[in-house]
Amino acid sequence: MVTTPRPALAALAALAGLLLLASPASASPRAGDDDDGYRYDPYGPPPAVEAAAPFSRAWGLSAYYSRWAGGYDAGGVGFRIRWEPLELLGIEVFAELLDVTVPTGSRVNLPSGFNLYVPLELLDGFRVRALAGLCTMFTFDSAGSSGGPDTQDVQLGVHVGLGAELALTDQLSLFLDATYQGYWGHGRELGAWTATLEDELRRQDSVQVGLGLQFHL
Repeated sequence: MVTTPRPALAALAALAGLLLLASPASASPRAGDDDDGYRYDPYGPPPAVEAAAPFSRAWGLSAYYSRWAGGYDAGGVGFRIRWEPLELLGIEVFAELLDVTVPTGSRVNLPSGFNLYVPLELLDGFRVRALAGLCTMFTFDSAGSSGGPDTQDVQLGVHVGLGAELALTDQLSLFLDATYQGYWGHGRELGAWTATLEDELRRQDSVQVGLGLQFHL
């Protein structure tokens, strides 16, 4: 009878164990914790990562269509930069280029200023805001005839309003603002042959609506 030495049996058992550990089934690591403390399966789908909402980003850039009615009947485009240092406080600066409707000649308005606003998220991805601010408006009048004189004026204004904003993606939102605009400036007369600027200051009351897209940084 031939007997196998015990060391040989131990070596064979160790070799079998190594082969078993080297097999693909045994080499699969256990599900464990990743660096963020989430349970994961290395051979399953990657763990879902919750995307940050656009309203959680402090900075934003936007472009919008601006429509005025009342003291000024005008339409144009606007741009603004937004910063939200606090959850319930935002600051933005803006500038617009407006083509004003006049019977004769042409008028271009360039309002610019700043807003302070309080955003309130009512639903996930939807919020409203109250806003108020100060602004200046550069106005340029040209008479109907090519040889007529031109006039320029600088007006000062205040505005208050409400807005709504809807998140579209992680970094993009759609917004709609409606504001009352009150501007103080010189009275003007614009005709076919001449444009004149009066000495008396007058107030122009208008309603402005802005619709645009905001890119959150």
